[in-house]
Amino acid sequence: MNNPFLEESVGKLYARFLPSAIIALLISSVASLIDTIVVSYFMGPTALSAVNICMPIYSILTAVGLLIVGGAGTLYSQYLGRNEKEKAQKVFTLAAFVLLVIGVIYMVVGILFTDDIVRMLGANDAVFDMASQYARVLFYFVLFNILFPFLQTFLRIDLNPNLTVLAIVICALVNLVLDILFVGPFLSPTGFGTTGAAYATSLAYVVAFVLMLTHFLSKKNTLRLAKHFFSGKELKDMIVTGLPASVTLFGTAITMTVFNNFIMINGEYYGVGVGELYVSVYSVVVQVVTISMAVYVGIAQCAQPIMAANFGAGRKDRIKALFVQGLKIEIVANIILGVVLFFGAEKIAAMFSMDKGAYDMTEVAILAIRVFVISLIFTGINQMVQYLLQVTDYVLQSTMVSLLSGTILMIVGIYLLAGVIMPGNPDGLGVWLTYTFAQGLTLIYAIIVYNKKKKEIFG
Repeated sequence: MNNPFLEESVGKLYARFLPSAIIALLISSVASLIDTIVVSYFMGPTALSAVNICMPIYSILTAVGLLIVGGAGTLYSQYLGRNEKEKAQKVFTLAAFVLLVIGVIYMVVGILFTDDIVRMLGANDAVFDMASQYARVLFYFVLFNILFPFLQTFLRIDLNPNLTVLAIVICALVNLVLDILFVGPFLSPTGFGTTGAAYATSLAYVVAFVLMLTHFLSKKNTLRLAKHFFSGKELKDMIVTGLPASVTLFGTAITMTVFNNFIMINGEYYGVGVGELYVSVYSVVVQVVTISMAVYVGIAQCAQPIMAANFGAGRKDRIKALFVQGLKIEIVANIILGVVLFFGAEKIAAMFSMDKGAYDMTEVAILAIRVFVISLIFTGINQMVQYLLQVTDYVLQSTMVSLLSGTILMIVGIYLLAGVIMPGNPDGLGVWLTYTFAQGLTLIYAIIVYNKKKKEIFG
């Protein structure tokens, strides 16, 4: 069978796969956004803080998934580029097996130690019960969440991106309906609180997961489970190759925990209970970041399997064309996104009911969104360089781009900007500038590495 990744023009490939990549991530982000909007509307900013405190549970789970899926998808595409289909099938099977094992362990540990985990994530007495209830439900549905990106990735590689989009659309719609029913006063006079929000999201993922499984009943399906699939070397290669993308989300989980604790403690400087309100503003920023990722990560993820296949086939000219085109799309798309977010900041902040707390945090949320916008242009370029380095086996350098942008410089930034340079700023400016600080400095490193390696990569 001909491989379009090696034969179709670069422009046609982006036109064919980019919309589904962005839409899939965008709608997936909307599912999380729905939770926060519904919870904040019916329960207020304190409940929103409780949900945000639990977000690292998602991030760590997704990071573990990407550690396996990111590497497996790249290796699978490289093997297809070399026409080594049996090896590709073994990689697919090994990834599924490892994710199942990790998922079971994660679920059991999470259920047994939910309260301890929630405390560690930054929950104080004001939000502990709501956060614990939300987290406990998430742990019961771990297997569906960890396998969700696995199916997304391999359905896209198997030339069925439209099914992933359909599944995520259904996921968002089911989530919306169940959120309103479970959190609002429809099935119960007081609603089911954060427990209801967690069930709404988890059940929506179950529905989408089952829908994506129908791909395996299609005649076009080429994904096969292989016998004698386990290989220590393949597993090692999978983990090493998937490390850069995974590190980004591990970093997100660590960073969110650090930020939540930092903001909770320093927010109390302005009065008892204000820390939770600043965390609620941060949760708004997190949602804006998540939606923005649909653009800058979607473009890079669209290019990843195509570049990997061409790397496996030794087509350096096409790798360069794919990278350059992706870079152009990143820059234009993120400028447009930045303009939309900057001028839409007031409406976005209003969606989260920031005025329902002890203090009206609407203006702080508007400022936070607009300051975040500055970081977007840097982020898009960093993403493309990171994925280029990953698929061309410069994993160490790719991982460093990920570590700097998502973890190291974010943590340095919040303590430097918010703790030293602008301590006690009532608008939290130092916190919101951290994104630009981290992405801007990472871009310098990314440019240096790219200039050193481009001759070897492109020939």
